[in-house]
Amino acid sequence: MSAALQYRVHVSEPIPFSPREKAPKGDTRVFQPIVSTLISGDSDAVLVDPPMTTQQAARVADWIEGSGKRLRHVYITHGHGDHWFGSSVLLERFPDLAVLAPGTIEVMRYHASPEARATIWDKNFPGQIPDSPVVAASPPAGVFELEGNELRIVEVGHTDTDNTTVLHAVDRADSRGRRGVQRLRQYLAESGNGGLQQWTRP
Repeated sequence: MSAALQYRVHVSEPIPFSPREKAPKGDTRVFQPIVSTLISGDSDAVLVDPPMTTQQAARVADWIEGSGKRLRHVYITHGHGDHWFGSSVLLERFPDLAVLAPGTIEVMRYHASPEARATIWDKNFPGQIPDSPVVAASPPAGVFELEGNELRIVEVGHTDTDNTTVLHAVDRADSRGRRGVQRLRQYLAESGNGGLQQWTRP
């Protein structure tokens, strides 16, 4: 008998860019909140999209430990650094983790490169982002399990970057599956070179 799945959401608060810049109305310019989702059964859990900084990831690790669940996997939906740089902190706390990122590894490698770290991430958030080697793998057939429930990886092409995925959690106790929807503002900086066309393709 499969365990019923549930999910909880952790929001890492916005952090200011460095050097501190002002937005057009005079407010300090900040990086957006980062949402991490914990999908769990009776005892085990999967974290979707760990946050970016060492401090954010440590808070998420504390949150997971406080849930009483055993973290089995970290799943990364796409390769932007704010969706996975904190994985290395989680691996220190949960050394048996498997980090899964099918289809996104190429984009992850770019964001982990010395050039991208120096010109984007460490420039804007100096001393805050941990060393983050790409240690991800892909599960066979794009499917893995959580306490007898199927977690299926869906490739969706270009969203706010190339090679994006979503994770569909099929709850055997509820065959409709589970999904979360949140209000968003679409990131368009990487939508050239065919990105917009992918959105409109049938």
